[in-house]
Amino acid sequence: MRFRRIVLPAVIAAAAAVVLPASAEAAAQCSLVTPTKVVVDSKTEEMDFNLSASCQTNGADHAYWDLEHGSLGGPLDFEAADIAQRYFYIEWYDTDAMGNWYLRPTGAATAGGTSLTQNSATIKVKYGSRFLSKVTRSSTGALTWAVTAQQWSGRAHAWVGRSKVNVGLFYLPTGSTTWKYVKSVTATSTGKATVTLGAPKSGSYRLMVAETATVWKSYTSAVKGKI
Repeated sequence: MRFRRIVLPAVIAAAAAVVLPASAEAAAQCSLVTPTKVVVDSKTEEMDFNLSASCQTNGADHAYWDLEHGSLGGPLDFEAADIAQRYFYIEWYDTDAMGNWYLRPTGAATAGGTSLTQNSATIKVKYGSRFLSKVTRSSTGALTWAVTAQQWSGRAHAWVGRSKVNVGLFYLPTGSTTWKYVKSVTATSTGKATVTLGAPKSGSYRLMVAETATVWKSYTSAVKGKI
């Protein structure tokens, strides 16, 4: 993880700002506005973030936070010139620790020494995942998925198979918004799996590999069932 300061033209900066729910930003006099989710699927990922406008409105002279994951992490310190700039990014490396990173306030104040309240936040940083898939439909209507479940690897710096994961088949009935579990198979050591459904119903089907502490979940595209 590497903290960077960037200068953005006003129009680009407005588009790049990450917006917190109004209640979250309003709760503190000076907030660090971050995404809640980071997907790492390359050697480095840039995470844009910004100081809330309320930092300037409330006259912040400095604002400090720590970004931590267990014993890892470090300070995110902003002085008056940084607060005027507002826009920054963190460069995540695929060798960084995955999981929950915690933003903890350590102090903010005006030039006159008046303390300002700050926000805290949790940023979930995990490896990306995906399916390589092919779906075939037989003359009888049976569906067969031949897939490879993959995740980004910080060791290989590339996409690798998700060894021995459960690949679940889910069904969405016509007119419903709730996916229902049908069955699952276990992928091979290289992430390959075959799922067959002999008599699909009307609606849609897709496969899923669940989220873990360090890898995001992934889905295949939905496929029509009975046609």
